[in-house]
Amino acid sequence: NAIEVSLILMTVGTVIGSWIVSGIVPTIIYYGLEILSPKIFLLVGFIICCVISFFVGSSYSAIATLGVAFMGIGLGLGINPGLTAGMVVSGAIFGDKMSPFSDTTNLAPAVAGTDIFKHINSMLYTTVPALVISAVLFTIQGFRIDSDTMDMSVIRDINNTLSANFNINPILLIVPLITIALAIMKMPALIALLMGAVAGTIAAFIFQFDGTLEGTQTILNALGNGFSMDSGNAAVDRL
Repeated sequence: NAIEVSLILMTVGTVIGSWIVSGIVPTIIYYGLEILSPKIFLLVGFIICCVISFFVGSSYSAIATLGVAFMGIGLGLGINPGLTAGMVVSGAIFGDKMSPFSDTTNLAPAVAGTDIFKHINSMLYTTVPALVISAVLFTIQGFRIDSDTMDMSVIRDINNTLSANFNINPILLIVPLITIALAIMKMPALIALLMGAVAGTIAAFIFQFDGTLEGTQTILNALGNGFSMDSGNAAVDRL
């Protein structure tokens, strides 16, 4: 199990790189900035992270995929990045702990000699109150954000920068949906992440690059070292 967790951690880096260079994360950020309101962003993001992490069975997976996108959306909405990170981690950890697909949730009852669902039920006494308290606090924090004084030009600049540097296409959202579907079908988290990385790499070749040697080098570098760019927009470059 320790080896599997280590492999998942390494795979997560590949997923992040492939999903950014392919335009998947930029597409999520682009549409997220168009749709989400600052006042409901923290609550909605928290709930989404809970659900995704539950079905995937891995907090690392949720944080590495949608978590990265939510950080970008939060920056665009002018929300404290520490608060956004707390929202992402809180939702991801809750979903992971309560998921029957999670490796640690399976490991604990196996070592203790009990049933996994009894183990999950026993955790409800502490995790559900924490969930409710967190949701209330994120709701309060959301309504404390003064969206009327927000500089909407910042959001426009981020979306303009994203559309100038990436091919923003809703078809790209199929890749994360496929990854989530594989997890729901009880595919091991490691295999689901690997397939997500492969799909992201294929999407990068199709949507962002024309098969040139330079494009191939950019994709391969993103898989191993992460993706970086110098667009002139600090919020986008922090991806």
